[in-house]
Amino acid sequence: MAEQPNKFKKPSPLEIREFLLKMPGWTVQSGRLEKEFRFLDFARAMIFMNKIVNPIEENQNYPRLLITYNRVHVSLFTNTAGGITVMDLDMAREFDSLAGEPVEPEEDEGMIKA
Repeated sequence: MAEQPNKFKKPSPLEIREFLLKMPGWTVQSGRLEKEFRFLDFARAMIFMNKIVNPIEENQNYPRLLITYNRVHVSLFTNTAGGITVMDLDMAREFDSLAGEPVEPEEDEGMIKA
């Protein structure tokens, strides 16, 4: 069985930069990994919030979450490690997957279907 990377490991600045290049919309702000997800309406934003509960609980890594109508702002940071960790990068990937596909630009650019 292959050894799993330590989820509390802090990635190097190069690893974070490579992650950001592959993951549109994610940024680092004040040492936190952040993204604002946009949906068609409040109900779809709430559906997304409910979808991310399980990965949050499984990791016991609780992001800052702010919902404003059709937007969900996610801010990831591992308190026990004092920074962004491999676990935060993995959670960001999972959140992107759970968010669904972006809505076609003619519908509303920047929105995500839930």
